[in-house]
Amino acid sequence: MSEPIRIIDVIAKPYMTGSNHIVYCAVLDRMPAQVYVRDGQSFVSHDSGFYDFLEGKSGKGQAFGGRVFSIDLADGSTFLCEGQVWSCAPPAGTEPTVSIGVATRESLAKCYVFSSASVARSMLNAWLASNTPSNNYYKYDERESVAWLDQHRAHGTRKVCANRARKLRRRGVSVWRDADGCRVWNPWYERRKSVLTNRLASDPGSVR
Repeated sequence: MSEPIRIIDVIAKPYMTGSNHIVYCAVLDRMPAQVYVRDGQSFVSHDSGFYDFLEGKSGKGQAFGGRVFSIDLADGSTFLCEGQVWSCAPPAGTEPTVSIGVATRESLAKCYVFSSASVARSMLNAWLASNTPSNNYYKYDERESVAWLDQHRAHGTRKVCANRARKLRRRGVSVWRDADGCRVWNPWYERRKSVLTNRLASDPGSVR
């Protein structure tokens, strides 16, 4: 049996600019297993406080764009979904849940997308009570790091003379020599580095 899922980090961000509604995205040590208990037309999966709720019946329809897929059932069988099974609200009697996004570091490294899920409100609140969430949605995207930027700063460089190079360095600008030995700097690199540095500095979350 798998170990209980552990929340590594939580990213909290407004639903949209100016909105007071906060959307949570959780980085987990593993994704929730989706094995569903069927009760009539209701299908519920539950793993370590994480849920998925579906509703439907046999036949064909246009739910999920009519995509055909199978889901695993707790009795060991599978159920074929052909557009007649859709996401739904939690059935009566389910503990209070919160809709969130979930991913692992490994899945984010392949494709930076958080999948939709539901988590027990008590589990999310317990994590928030003892941890500070991040406000940086791209925190685990390597392309949004200064280290990645340093590896790609050679694109769009400008040559500078020795005097200009000294003035730039006094301003804290990075000046280096290219493959031909010429002094160069990159305005785009400096602007982007400033954005990333400020974003990291303003992030209250301490987990990385």
